[in-house]
Amino acid sequence: MKFRFLAGVLAAGGIGWGFWSVVAIVTFHTLASLIFIPGCIITVGYIVRCFRTPQLSWRRVIWGASAFVQGAWLVAFIVAIISQGHISADDVFGPIIAWVWWIFALGVSIYGLCYDKRQAA
Repeated sequence: MKFRFLAGVLAAGGIGWGFWSVVAIVTFHTLASLIFIPGCIITVGYIVRCFRTPQLSWRRVIWGASAFVQGAWLVAFIVAIISQGHISADDVFGPIIAWVWWIFALGVSIYGLCYDKRQAA
């Protein structure tokens, strides 16, 4: 049950980010699609995991892909800040919601990947 709950929390966050992503996709088309579509697909995986208990291999795909996508966003954000040549307080504390979300989602995804092994919900 706790993995369904965690997937539900990530699904809710993914749906929230998804609304913002749709605006970017409509505005920037191809480039934004390549950037945001993986997260939208992972959100569908969260929704499936929230309501069902798929086979272990599919649960590992959901959690592993989630960790990859969340980790990629976190690393890309860090690289973007470092590539500026200087780091300001605004870089670190300005987008605090993004930082907290990516760290939380990455942690939950790694936890799910490591411990969501039982067949029961």
